Amino acid sequence: MNVIGLEVSTSAAKGILFSLEEGVIKTVSVQYREGAEALTIDPQEVLTAAKAVLTRIVESTDRPISAIGLGGAWHSLLLLDEKRLPLGPIYTWADVSASSTVERLRKDREFVLGCYQRTGNMVHAMYPAWKYYHLQATAPETIQRTRFISSQLEYVFEHLTGETGVSK
Repeated sequence: MNVIGLEVSTSAAKGILFSLEEGVIKTVSVQYREGAEALTIDPQEVLTAAKAVLTRIVESTDRPISAIGLGGAWHSLLLLDEKRLPLGPIYTWADVSASSTVERLRKDREFVLGCYQRTGNMVHAMYPAWKYYHLQATAPETIQRTRFISSQLEYVFEHLTGETGVSK
């Protein structure tokens, strides 16, 4: 059996063709763009790189592919309009532009403790919920146009399969 592993990280899409019988057959990596800062990423760049990786792997072999596993960068935030089109960049885990907003929230110890007890997560600028909260104050026009919330990985999955889904 041959499988492809596809990872969409903060700087590149990476793929591996793996055979259960032979091990690693091929690896491919495609950077999103030269000098990308990895704080925010253009969704189209991610899709283009992911498709290029898959194309290069598939075109390099005549082996039947049994499955593709998709993995990606930690957590991210992507806001979509009513047609599921991006309203801006993908905010990666490394983007901490919400720090000023989160700092104000963190002064309320009871609030911070309550959030942690309910979710298991800290009040931290790297988490998508706090990026969204920050954007409500800094980009209200974008939030008003937002109809769907996605992540980098979910966006790639949707464009590769035509289906929506969320991993656990």
